[in-house]
Amino acid sequence: MTLPRPGALLAFSVTPEVEVLLWTLAVEEGTACVVMTTTSARAPLRRAKLPASLTLQALDHHAWNRPLLGYWVRQSAPKELRPLGIRAPSAAYVSRVLHPKTWLAMPKKNGAVAQKVLSLGQWSLLLRDVRAQWRWDHERDAVLAEDARAESERSHALLAAVAAHRTRQETLVRAGPASLKTRRFFKAWREVHPRALEREAEALVREAVLELQGATVPKATKRLIALVQAFNRLDEAHQHPFDTADAEDIMEAIGELALVCNVSDDLFDAKIDAVREF
Repeated sequence: MTLPRPGALLAFSVTPEVEVLLWTLAVEEGTACVVMTTTSARAPLRRAKLPASLTLQALDHHAWNRPLLGYWVRQSAPKELRPLGIRAPSAAYVSRVLHPKTWLAMPKKNGAVAQKVLSLGQWSLLLRDVRAQWRWDHERDAVLAEDARAESERSHALLAAVAAHRTRQETLVRAGPASLKTRRFFKAWREVHPRALEREAEALVREAVLELQGATVPKATKRLIALVQAFNRLDEAHQHPFDTADAEDIMEAIGELALVCNVSDDLFDAKIDAVREF
């Protein structure tokens, strides 16, 4: 592996027609600090035509507000970057960046110094951000239109998911506890817990499902409180094997039982979840 040398200039194609100039400001701790400059031109960039003074590019696309766009990278430059020789950066340029390890070792820190710290990262992240920044500066209308389309697609997907969830809940409520007779609630536990524990947990829920057929809300609430208490005992009997994810699985299963029995969320929180000890 060969890191770029301090001062190494690298051309990167942000489009088939345009290249931007990247610059290596420093090499420390087995990493190279590579930043984006404001220099770009129709490909190929030519060393002889580079400006006498290079300006470092701020990271300010979308909601970013950082004085520099760059990363400390550990790997050799990818083949898609074209070397353009060396231009040694001045001490003033080098002083604008700070390695994270140096930052962590500093006894006193302030916001001005924090602005100099660039993250450890991969070339892929650097090139992604470089392309995004160039497009923000040169193709902003297109970028904003793409963002709007993406946000619209996310909104539609969320609405569709909410509608599907509501439909599923309504279907369960109409069917009542009978809709859960064949449900397997803890089959994923097989990979992390003994089979015996999975079977005991399934049996507790299965028994409750059968007993909740036709139950009124008060009766269902009382039975679900008993179910949570049974899981408290199961957790204690097995030396407390339930972690946060397991507890979420259990309460999700009991929550479905509450749903099909028309037990409200407020009643669930106040009476049923309140007795949970795992």
